Amino acid sequence: MEGVFLGLNSLVSDTVVDSFGLLAVILKTLGIVVIVYIIYFIIKTIFDIKRNRRIKFIESKIISVEHKLDALLKNQKVNVMSKKSLKKKHSKK
Repeated sequence: MEGVFLGLNSLVSDTVVDSFGLLAVILKTLGIVVIVYIIYFIIKTIFDIKRNRRIKFIESKIISVEHKLDALLKNQKVNVMSKKSLKKKHSKK
């Protein structure tokens, strides 16, 4: 009877060890996947920060150009208004 228990015990322990071995392989694989994802996330975050800085720089340049265009358009309106008023003055004479 002891021989049966010893044989059953070794069979169960081999099965348990194999299942723990499979579990260990799965956990190692998941660990590697998590590490790869963390590296990907860090690299993506760095590129996103660089992209956002570029976008802010371009936005500031666009705002600067808009202000300059507004100033030019105001000057043109003043010039057009003054030319019209000069024409009116000359046409009245």
